[in-house]
Amino acid sequence: AVLTTMNVYCLTVLVALVCTALADRLSEFYDRLSKPDAKYCDDRTKLLPDCNTCIPGLEKGPGSETCNQYIPSSKQIREEIRNLVVKRFGDTLPSNRSYGLYPLEKPEFLYRHHTIGKLLGDRKITHMIDIGAYYNPIHLFVPSSQCMSTVIIVEPILDPVSAMVPCASNPSQYTHYLVLPITFKHYITIKDTIPMPETVVCIGCDSHYGPNRRMLETTFPRPYGLYIEYPSEYIHNAPFRRMNGEGAGETLVFKEQYRANTTETIYTKRVMKVIHYK
Repeated sequence: AVLTTMNVYCLTVLVALVCTALADRLSEFYDRLSKPDAKYCDDRTKLLPDCNTCIPGLEKGPGSETCNQYIPSSKQIREEIRNLVVKRFGDTLPSNRSYGLYPLEKPEFLYRHHTIGKLLGDRKITHMIDIGAYYNPIHLFVPSSQCMSTVIIVEPILDPVSAMVPCASNPSQYTHYLVLPITFKHYITIKDTIPMPETVVCIGCDSHYGPNRRMLETTFPRPYGLYIEYPSEYIHNAPFRRMNGEGAGETLVFKEQYRANTTETIYTKRVMKVIHYK
C-alpha cells in the first residue's frame, strides 16, 4: 500500500531544541573521521582501497605526486557558489559553512532528512549514494544500527574523503565513506570505478542543476530503491511529478506531501517519494 499524507510541518519548541542540538552533525562526522581507527591511504587525496588513483573530483597539478587540485568542473561550480554566497552574505558565514547558500539546516527543512533517514533504517542497505547532500548528508540521519559497506556522497561543496570507519553496530565491519566533490554528470562518467549503489537518495532534487528523471532512472542497474524529495511547484521538476511507480518493474511504496513552515515560495510545497525499481 502507498502511504499518502498531507503534513503542514509545524515548528514546535521541542523540535527546535532537538534540531538545534543536532544541527552540526557534519562536524561530528568529521571528528569521527579523525579517530585513530579510521583508515586512509597514506596519501589522503587517493582513493581506497588501491590508493593508486585520485579521489574523483581531484587531480594532480603540474609536477605533483599528490592530487592537489580540483578538476575543472568542480573548481568552476565551487567558485560560482562561493561568489554567490559572498554576494548574498559577505563574510558573515562560519568557515565550516563557507558555501552555505541556502538555510537548509533549519528544522523545517531537516524534517526531510529525519523522515527519509527513518525510512532508510527500515531496510538493509549495502551501498548508498547521496546526491546533492549539501551540509546534511543523509547517512547522519540513518539509525546507527545500519552498517553500510559504502556511502557515496556526491556534493561539490564538500571536501574530498576516502576513509574506512568501523560500524557503530559492529566494529569488526567497516563503512567506506566516499565524499566526492563532483557534479552528478561527472559521477556518471566515473560510476563504474567505485561500488554501484542499490540505494539512491536525492533530497532537494533539482532536475535543472542536478540529475533529471532520465538520469535517475537509467544511471543505476536494477534492482535499486530511489528516495527522492523535491519542491513540487518548481517548474523544472515537472518530470519528477510524473514519477509514480507506474512503469514496468516500478513500485511507489511511499509518498508524502508537506508544506515547509517558511515564507511562501515555489519551494514551499514539497514531496517525498520512495520508488522501487526491479
